[in-house]
Amino acid sequence: MPSIRSSDTISTEGRRDLLFYGLALVAVSLLYLLVFADMPIYGDAWGYGYNSSRWISENGMPLLPSGTGRGENAGGHAAFYFWMWAVLMRLMGDSVEVAHLLPALFAFMTVAGTYRLGRELSGRTLGVLAGTAVLISPIFLAQAFRPLPISAAMAASVWSLLMYRRGRYAAAAGLCFFAVMMREQALLLAVSYVAAELVGKGDRKWSRIALLATPVLVPVVNGISNYLVNGYVLPAGNTPGFDQPFSLGLFLHRLKFFGYLLVGDLRWLPISVSSGIALGRTTGSMRAGTVAAVILCLTGAFTRFTNYFLVLLSMVLLLAVIAKKSRPDRTTVAMVLFPCLMVLSFTAIVFFTSTRMEYMFLRYLLPVFPALVLIMLWPLDGYGWKGRVLLALFLAGTAASNLSVRNRVNYVDSTLAGYLMPLSAIREAGVWAADTGLPIVAAGEAPMHFGNPALGYSDTSLTVVPIWDIPGGLLERELAIVVPPILPWGHDGEALLDEFLRDVGCEDRLTHELTVRRGPFTADCYILKASAQAQD
Repeated sequence: MPSIRSSDTISTEGRRDLLFYGLALVAVSLLYLLVFADMPIYGDAWGYGYNSSRWISENGMPLLPSGTGRGENAGGHAAFYFWMWAVLMRLMGDSVEVAHLLPALFAFMTVAGTYRLGRELSGRTLGVLAGTAVLISPIFLAQAFRPLPISAAMAASVWSLLMYRRGRYAAAAGLCFFAVMMREQALLLAVSYVAAELVGKGDRKWSRIALLATPVLVPVVNGISNYLVNGYVLPAGNTPGFDQPFSLGLFLHRLKFFGYLLVGDLRWLPISVSSGIALGRTTGSMRAGTVAAVILCLTGAFTRFTNYFLVLLSMVLLLAVIAKKSRPDRTTVAMVLFPCLMVLSFTAIVFFTSTRMEYMFLRYLLPVFPALVLIMLWPLDGYGWKGRVLLALFLAGTAASNLSVRNRVNYVDSTLAGYLMPLSAIREAGVWAADTGLPIVAAGEAPMHFGNPALGYSDTSLTVVPIWDIPGGLLERELAIVVPPILPWGHDGEALLDEFLRDVGCEDRLTHELTVRRGPFTADCYILKASAQAQD
């Protein structure tokens, strides 16, 4: 009888797990089919993602790309993700739908891993809440389905933490190794493991520490391989070197930007309250914890106080560690350190690496996102009905944030609407351009992609030239001009059009035909009439 009851319990637990996995798979599949499958490829997803994958697929499937065209060397990054994409290209074809398959798969693995780790930490309720919070978070929805190794790094990181929690250190190191192969910044997870082994509860084994540190081999091997194959360790523009002296103003500016990961989309609420709970429990004074939580909430709720929030949060967590009478759990140490190190490292990195690339994209921090969600919800899950109310408020507020749009350039892709709207506007402009049957002039980088249907902007290959390099003979003909919204790493299309009109002197031939509006983003479509000589 005991064995039967045990079997029944295991069966019930397994069915509940499968139910969550099934619902998560359905949700991710619907997002893929209805939202992301035909979303155009833009930015780095094209610059070195698509270009590297296509080069690999067309050149014998090498593990290390060595093309000479734009991005055909993976930007110097470890290229295994792009090799997997190239495999799909060979098997299923070169299309925008195929480009989003791997991100969708790893997005599901991220949600499933978050649920599983939450269940291990505090039970099924935390697992369900954390998995749901990840899935509905604007920054996750805006980033995880992009054709880049963002969701792959998230998935590998959270499953690595699960293996670490279970004491399966070889598996934890292997998954961390894979995460670093996806995004080099996941190396900070290995750093967090080493720190956890040194200060956390339990025996300290140097062999285990060495095992957990092995992901550092990824950038070493990749750098040596790049040197042997391509003649450089890192390509120009990514080469380390102290580029500028330390500036407190710039440091605080970057800290505020990357601190958005901790305060955006109402995350300041669970982080503040959970930090207060942690302080109250370690000091034995819930009053002190309540005061800390209130102060953190008051600063975290206002964007202009983000830096104050981060400083106060650091102080509260430090006090909680000092007040704790025993060594902390190793998994907890790793999960807290991982997000903190990520924010600080990208705040500081601008001072010792080339500033040709601005390092101002929130996607760089995303490997830590599942760990952050879990560590900020964990204390609330054990805080009774008050914690459940706060969790409900947080989930509702986070879901509602998907309707908002941030149209500041570096924040555009921090919400689902902000990511989808400008690309949708450009795609609609591509439909108009195809219908004209005219040669197309692109006043910006995005419309240049109209020439390749695999990128998702048009169904057919269109003739496109950049507005800054129109062949002389083409200037006299009738042309369609597309001015896209301003996007990260994009051009100011209106400024380019104004400059073109001044230089060529053909304002009288230009007519505005269509404005495609998606929220605050617009794509403007013009016809440049043929010159009188061409008409004659």
